[in-house]
Amino acid sequence: MVSLPEEVFTELFPSPDLIAATVLPPAGRAVRREGGYVLSGRWTYGSGITHADRVVAGFQTAEGTSRIAVFDAAHVRVLDTWHATGLRGTGSHDFEVTDLFVPERHTFELVPPGSRQEPLHLRADNLALKMAGVPLGIGRSALNAAREILTDRRTALPRPGAPADLALAESLIGAADAYVYATLNDAWAAQAAGRAPEPGTTALARQFAHRSCREAVQLLYDAVGSAAVYTGRTPLDRCLRDMLTAGHHVASSERILDQVGDLRLGGEVIHRL
Repeated sequence: MVSLPEEVFTELFPSPDLIAATVLPPAGRAVRREGGYVLSGRWTYGSGITHADRVVAGFQTAEGTSRIAVFDAAHVRVLDTWHATGLRGTGSHDFEVTDLFVPERHTFELVPPGSRQEPLHLRADNLALKMAGVPLGIGRSALNAAREILTDRRTALPRPGAPADLALAESLIGAADAYVYATLNDAWAAQAAGRAPEPGTTALARQFAHRSCREAVQLLYDAVGSAAVYTGRTPLDRCLRDMLTAGHHVASSERILDQVGDLRLGGEVIHRL
């Protein structure tokens, strides 16, 4: 929302503690009215929508252009759709609005012409950069839990290969962590120097983090043995389900590998990378 003028941002978010649920794909449709747009639509994967104060949602105008609207969450109808394998705590329900008037000043283009040039404002994928923290956090939680369980059972391990699986899982998570931080540091250093970061590097690291941490959590789940299936005894089942679900997010899609690989072979830059 760095595209909003400061006074409009302050109007919409008078407190830094207000929560926003954000769905950027332009699933809504709007027609122009004097001073703004009349918006209708249904959006999916509205993470945090049940406790949001504001909603940030993409829409298409009648002229075929895409914009983002910001409005009060009290105007939405939440649909009870989030019955998922994992990440249940995100509450990513569908939601909809019908004929909602949104002032034009409360809408913006995602990356408008003439955007500010400071490092914070340069990258279109700033929203995705932080998402590598999800698999890294889940992986670390699973690793800590498995280590504690296996330490308590060291004299009677579930199976002989459990220590090796624990060590391999730690190395997978550590490698992903190092890769993510290295690419982020390089990207921010390039921006601070006024250079464009190499496209696709942070996306590759993010996708690698999802793949490596998913493998690590599966190893840890197996290493702990039958205790892992009891949701009340260990977090391993929840961690595995969360990793499987997170892996289907567009920010960790397998298509990233195709896109970056094609880019390295001379293809065109995909803006969302």
